[in-house]
Amino acid sequence: MKRRAEPHRLPVRRRLLLALAGTVALASVIGAAVQPTEAAWVDGEYGTSGFAAGVVQPATNPQCAKASLTTVRFSWANATGGLTRTGYRWELRQPDLLGLLRTTATGTLAPGATSVQPQINLTALGTGEFRLYAVHRPAGSTVDWESVALVDNLTVVTALLVNC
Repeated sequence: MKRRAEPHRLPVRRRLLLALAGTVALASVIGAAVQPTEAAWVDGEYGTSGFAAGVVQPATNPQCAKASLTTVRFSWANATGGLTRTGYRWELRQPDLLGLLRTTATGTLAPGATSVQPQINLTALGTGEFRLYAVHRPAGSTVDWESVALVDNLTVVTALLVNC
């Protein structure tokens, strides 16, 4: 009967040393291939335009007055400085019968506008808000930039009793 040859086995310590040496060799090859860079491109495209930061200044000096039986006149002074306004966007948030604020009217205005007269909700009861945003639309863009809101409050007891 022939004896089978036993596979040659390395001692455990030697196997661990060989595994460690292999790991170090692999890490050094990978580490040598990675080079730090601040930026790299492989495509030949490039930009031809610039960009700049800017601020859309909000309108100032909010004022509110009852204009008619069912309207309130909100007015303001146009802001100076910052990016050129291309218009305004406004919202009137009136309280409903439960006192919850609802956006009940919205609109846009020309850049030189200094007032608007929205309708008052006849069922409003409580404190509401008028919000005005100065708007700038960069050339070639489809997205508006807006200022922080200029906020004016109004209190409605009935449509006849509005206090700003």
